[in-house]
Amino acid sequence: DPGLPLSNVSLDVIVNYPFDGPVSTQITTLKADALGGQISSELIDIDKGRKSNPFLIRLEHIDAGQLAEFRKQEGLTAEGSLDGNLPFDWTDTGLKMTAGKLASRDPGGLIRYLGTASLQQFAATDTATRMAMQILSDFRFKLLHIQADYQPDGQLALKIGIKGSNPGYENGRPIEFNFNIEEN
Repeated sequence: DPGLPLSNVSLDVIVNYPFDGPVSTQITTLKADALGGQISSELIDIDKGRKSNPFLIRLEHIDAGQLAEFRKQEGLTAEGSLDGNLPFDWTDTGLKMTAGKLASRDPGGLIRYLGTASLQQFAATDTATRMAMQILSDFRFKLLHIQADYQPDGQLALKIGIKGSNPGYENGRPIEFNFNIEEN
């Protein structure tokens, strides 16, 4: 179980399992359907004898709604399509990713974030949180970009930027949000 629902997986693999020495695996072609789009890579070369095994995963036409569902963030729905590149490295300490990028396709999309009950309660007393919740309740983005970093210990850092507007907030004036999320 890779943790992500995959279908129509197609790959070509070469495995070298010597009697003495480290195992090496080469995936020369990888294609799979996931989150309404496609994941692919041309070469994933993993040699357990090396400290570093970098490879690139491409994402095309990823459905923002399915990605939001996969993240299981309460009160979040999204529409739109994303493309990106995820530069992974299989190291001697585990899998890591540095500066993975996802960006929205034209014409953009929609984010609706209603938040959890506790966040809604906090927004009732905090002006900045209330404003953010109002804006994100019906945010029509023209541009969404995400940078992701992942460490072998499970630490995930996301830098998210969105540009767009909410037609029901201040006559739909243009808004730009930049925020960071860190989780393990």
